Amino acid sequence: MKRKILLTLGIVASTLLASPSMAQYANQIMGPRLIVDAPSSLAGVKAFTYSSNTAMTGPWGRALDSVWLNVEVVKAAPDITACGTINTVSGKWVIIMRGDCEFGLKALNAQNKGAKGVIIVNQHAGEGPVGMGAGASGSSVTIPVLMVSNIDGLAMLAALNNGQQLFISLAKWGFGNANDLALVPTSTACGPYGAVPLSQFASGSPAAYRYYTGAYVANTGTHKATNVMVKNNITFTPVGGSAASVYTDSSIATGNFNPTDSIIEVFSPRTTSFSPTQLGTYTLNYSVSSDSTDQHPTDNTLTNTVDITANVFCKGRIDPVTQNPKASVFYRLNNNTSGFIWGPLIYVNKGNYKADFVKLAVYDGDTSKHSLNGNTLAVRIMKWVDGSNSQPLDGIIEEKELTLKSIAGRALTNADSNQQMMNLYCFDATGISGQFVTEDDSWYWLAVELPYTSNLWSLGCDGESNYFNRTKAGQDFATTKFSDYASPMYSNSYDAFIQTTDSVRMIAFGAAGNRNASIADSADFTQSRGSVPAVALFVSPFNVGVNTAKPAGEISLYPNPATEVVNAKISLANNTSVASIKVIDALGRTVYNEERKNFQQGEISVSVKGFAPGNYHLIVVGDMGAIYKQFTVASK
Repeated sequence: MKRKILLTLGIVASTLLASPSMAQYANQIMGPRLIVDAPSSLAGVKAFTYSSNTAMTGPWGRALDSVWLNVEVVKAAPDITACGTINTVSGKWVIIMRGDCEFGLKALNAQNKGAKGVIIVNQHAGEGPVGMGAGASGSSVTIPVLMVSNIDGLAMLAALNNGQQLFISLAKWGFGNANDLALVPTSTACGPYGAVPLSQFASGSPAAYRYYTGAYVANTGTHKATNVMVKNNITFTPVGGSAASVYTDSSIATGNFNPTDSIIEVFSPRTTSFSPTQLGTYTLNYSVSSDSTDQHPTDNTLTNTVDITANVFCKGRIDPVTQNPKASVFYRLNNNTSGFIWGPLIYVNKGNYKADFVKLAVYDGDTSKHSLNGNTLAVRIMKWVDGSNSQPLDGIIEEKELTLKSIAGRALTNADSNQQMMNLYCFDATGISGQFVTEDDSWYWLAVELPYTSNLWSLGCDGESNYFNRTKAGQDFATTKFSDYASPMYSNSYDAFIQTTDSVRMIAFGAAGNRNASIADSADFTQSRGSVPAVALFVSPFNVGVNTAKPAGEISLYPNPATEVVNAKISLANNTSVASIKVIDALGRTVYNEERKNFQQGEISVSVKGFAPGNYHLIVVGDMGAIYKQFTVASK
């Protein structure tokens, strides 16, 4: 274990919002907060969604327009789902399990028994809170309706089942206390990843893996605060072991912090790096304090985690047991029907590992069905070298700075459904799955391009993560500057992107209307909250010399080079319900596309008379993965 490092009293702070005229925007940045006050083992801020959120389609139920302070919560009984009979619960909130009937009916049944509010628990293991439709009964609901994650909700139910009382507080801003600071949810400078392989530390800790300290602090009390301190105590817990502190840093905002709906940013100029030697978890334990004793301290702490894994890269959090990315929300870029590409930017410090597959979840927007059968998904893995287009280094992705290294993808079947994690297998030009090999000191953009259909597809995201202040800390406050962008986005299709000299929006959803945005501005904080794609890259835990990959199929092409037509004999390892067959040029543009149903093997002919001379790839995406083969079109 590395020795503990103690650094304190770094004074780096500036006012973010401190004017009464900005009160409404300060509330927007803070957002409503749900806090468990008791039992103490569960105390703290909890992530949640609410039915009256105007940012969601069809808001219903009571708006979060008041303060609920230390109110008691009881469980729905005898029917925990509240779809049937429950007992009278006059004046209390009710916790209900999701499932078996509509959200609106659950809430209405509780309301009719005297409930003052409802908390619904997501019944799916490991899942976070999601949006809630009103159904047929929602229009009659006049109480607040919230949803919490499966993990938080089950913990609350367990406490009640053990005879403990459960109390919560809920407000859009403060609770009427004189001295009451709060860490703004999702505002802490998080770690470099939600998960990163242990192998990446074999040759030191690069700038991309640094840790920062900083957060937004709200004065939700009625009195001014002085000497506001944000502290970050990082612990490491090895697998099977106990947590031990490995680093502590803090920063103080000196002077008065006025209480009029104001928020300040408190950041340290220092950074640190670690060189773990075993699997485990780093936990960033944030806290805020001042010269005054806080009267409601349960919102003074927040945590972030970084899992050191055997073979998983993920910007968002992963489930430590299944290693699935945590996808609790699904986002897209407005109603952009022309498509968009979006995904994590991964830094590989130590290469020579095979990229096996990408794991993600999607939602096609069609509530009338669950199956995604008949569609295909693809993730382009592109290496980014800043300035390789003979332009100055600017930290912004431009299309001529990217080199296509692999495509992970497959055709979707009846077994694939909305919001379900699925594996998209990587492949290279030889047609062998998993043979794309990472390189040392390299950036890779995992660009997910969602299908173009009449429905608007969304990408699964970790709704509780936010890289905004990690980026801001590195750009604006750190002594050693570094810009870490979690998930670049381009507001059009891949084909449109590679035909332009345009650049990528480095902060997803930031600076609306400006796709070149790369500077962390506080006005974009709320748009960045929770928008970390739950997209994980799984690499081999062993050296590239060990090959256990199974070919997804074979392609043979003739003639090659071709001048008039190219013929392709295709043999897939398994029969596929829908095979997507396309040809892309050297820039990644699709120049030929067709689909074959119930396909395993056969021959196709593609006319290349209109193709410009150069290199092309024929790609076949099937149920078991994807293969492609390179060919050349010669001059006529």
